Amino acid sequence: MKNKSIINGLRDLEDLGKEGVWYVVFGSLIPAALNRAPHRSINDIDVLALAGDVEKIREFLRERGYEGDFVSPPRRLGFQWLELHKGDIEIAICFGGLEKNGGWRMPLKYGFSAYLSLDTLGPRQYILDGVCFPGLPPETAYLILSIFSQIYSHPKRRDDLVPFQGNLDQHLLEKIRNSNTGVWFLRLSLPTEKIITLGARMRNIVSRKNER
Repeated sequence: MKNKSIINGLRDLEDLGKEGVWYVVFGSLIPAALNRAPHRSINDIDVLALAGDVEKIREFLRERGYEGDFVSPPRRLGFQWLELHKGDIEIAICFGGLEKNGGWRMPLKYGFSAYLSLDTLGPRQYILDGVCFPGLPPETAYLILSIFSQIYSHPKRRDDLVPFQGNLDQHLLEKIRNSNTGVWFLRLSLPTEKIITLGARMRNIVSRKNER
């Protein structure tokens, strides 16, 4: 992990939060904080935020020297994020909205959406190199990273899962696995457990095609 750059990025986000902007960190920084030290090289900060704060966040971080714009890779279900860079640090922000029940939802294409229920959203306070930041609960972060590790075969995705050992509430983990947190199609929920299984199947299909 490019430690100084990551910590400076977290401090910039901390200042953003002081301006009344809601955000939570997800991704590899959570296992890094659980590990109390970098478990691998990390050069980005993944963040969830509210769609109504897009311009405020963009302007605030640009004043801090960040540059970039929205990224929307092809062949994905409308999944896009605001990708901002400053030197060797990147902050990637996914935007959604808070619902009446307190959950967070990010619209995708074709009637799909990504949803986190209130009890899986947190946030929980973490500390990394003396800097405090709000992040998803370990159980939620673990399941999201599990999906990534099933879809993408890069070793770093598996490395991200190791620091969670001994830091998970198994009862809450099982509850989230079978909850309505995950991907939705219109009014139909696809629980996290099914998404993990689907991700593993997708990776196997891709691997077989690459072997031919």
